[in-house]
Amino acid sequence: YLSRLTARYPNNPQPALLLAQTRLNNGDAAGAEDIIRPFTAGTDATPAMFEFLRQSLMAQGRRSEAQELIARAAERFPELVSARLALAQQLQNDGNPTDSVAIIEDVLADQPEHEPANLLLMRAKLLVGDLDGAMALSDAFLEQHPDSAMAHTTRAALLAQAGDIEGAGVAFERAREIDPTSPRSGLGLAALE
Repeated sequence: YLSRLTARYPNNPQPALLLAQTRLNNGDAAGAEDIIRPFTAGTDATPAMFEFLRQSLMAQGRRSEAQELIARAAERFPELVSARLALAQQLQNDGNPTDSVAIIEDVLADQPEHEPANLLLMRAKLLVGDLDGAMALSDAFLEQHPDSAMAHTTRAALLAQAGDIEGAGVAFERAREIDPTSPRSGLGLAALE
């Protein structure tokens, strides 16, 4: 049905997205890419289309192409924080935390209270070897967000990296108190033992 609908309305992205999603869900990432790629070239492309194409590329193991696509999406939609943070995360995962720091700091210049960006920046600072900078960010962030389980988990990881196992345990415990359903604090506590 979706194939016929897509053929009948080739310029309508909605049935194409549904068909591509179906193909991706059924393990046909290349087929999903073939359907969605033409829509990302048009002027009507949306961030969701870029994200979907990224998922298709990643499912095919084409990581570098997916990273290039994220960079294009971040360039094309500079107002879209999620695209810029996805690029920063990708850079961290690929071993380039220095460029990641610059992107995240740019996001935070516009939105200093953005929780995921702050947490990602702490991780990036840690990856570039700036433990003091990461701890300072953690202190400031925890002051503003004392009930963020993720902030306490990140703080715990920083403390563990600094060799403060007791402090890390306290931070993981606090994270577990805030969000008992999150596995991260429990895994962190287990890793400390």
